[in-house]
Amino acid sequence: MIGMSRCLAFAAGLAALAAAGCSQTCGAAACFQGVVVSFTGFAPGTYEVEIGAVTTTSQAAPIATCTLMAGDSAGPLSCSSIESHSEIGNQVTIGDTSLDQIQVTVSANGAPVTQQTLQVNYHSDEINGPGCGVCTSARVNVMPTSSP
Repeated sequence: MIGMSRCLAFAAGLAALAAAGCSQTCGAAACFQGVVVSFTGFAPGTYEVEIGAVTTTSQAAPIATCTLMAGDSAGPLSCSSIESHSEIGNQVTIGDTSLDQIQVTVSANGAPVTQQTLQVNYHSDEINGPGCGVCTSARVNVMPTSSP
């Protein structure tokens, strides 16, 4: 009987603690930290992509190389990187929130299609609700400046 009383008292204490400390409800939206680089407007074909971090000497330190398959039967963007990253469709997310500028070079069969230096403007949001964690991200879009 005493064992049962202790169990009930313990359970009541846990319930009170849970009610006091767990009143917050958080959403379940995915938090993508870093810069999302999207590729749009490219003619069907296969492209080589180099993404670099622009340094204080205005040179680009390589951080990712990708293969972009553009067109109706496009395959996924495929990248390798020294940074944490993920690819979805025609975009790559580089998991670094300290990049101020990036340089993106796109070529087809060795011929340059575009080279762009892009300012990275991060914003931070609590996408799952107040107190549920902050996501810091930026978006840039790369479009061709010439035909392959």
